[in-house]
Amino acid sequence: LAQGFRFSHDPNAQEYGQFVQAVGQRYDGSFVPPGGGRLPAVDYWSIWNEPNIVSWMTPQWRTLRSGRKVEASPAIYRAMVDAAWRGLVATGHRHDTIMIGETAAGGAGFRGYSGSMDPLTFIRAFYCVNTRYKPVTGVGATRIGCPGSGNRAAFVHAHPGLFDYAGWAHHPYEFGGPPSYERADPNSATLSGLWRLQTALDRCARTYRQAAGKP
Repeated sequence: LAQGFRFSHDPNAQEYGQFVQAVGQRYDGSFVPPGGGRLPAVDYWSIWNEPNIVSWMTPQWRTLRSGRKVEASPAIYRAMVDAAWRGLVATGHRHDTIMIGETAAGGAGFRGYSGSMDPLTFIRAFYCVNTRYKPVTGVGATRIGCPGSGNRAAFVHAHPGLFDYAGWAHHPYEFGGPPSYERADPNSATLSGLWRLQTALDRCARTYRQAAGKP
């Protein structure tokens, strides 16, 4: 886990975007490496892995001077999706199957640097909305890396990957129970609780006047 912290701590979105663009160029269907034949095209992508889990992204939470814990990983991941999206679009992959999210079914029971985040909590901060699915504004927004103006059209324009993605990737398995198990935590989303995830994503889309029903 310590090694995970080392390599997942506050990843650089700009560098990640450069990496994705390089991969997109290499696998656009026309690249011929030195001494080899043309490489096949890749047209199916998913960005990162379990950004709501501490072993894949840190910090998950940030502590304010008041001692209050606020979401940190959603803003980090939003910047990474933005960068990856630009890299794929720049290399001709705009119409490929591009998935985002890759969220895990549940988080930890505590908030802190190493406390993983429930997927619905993560999604709301990722889309800069509160528990009523209204855009967060003012100081509360800036604390979690959101613009704060509440301008819905500007948010959509600034983050096309959050709305034009092909599907939301999710890992609904529960290690401690059967497929029928549904966590009591309303912000979790196990296999039998996938309706929670779908509802949250649809509400986020409607908040920004975008089409709901993404798979």
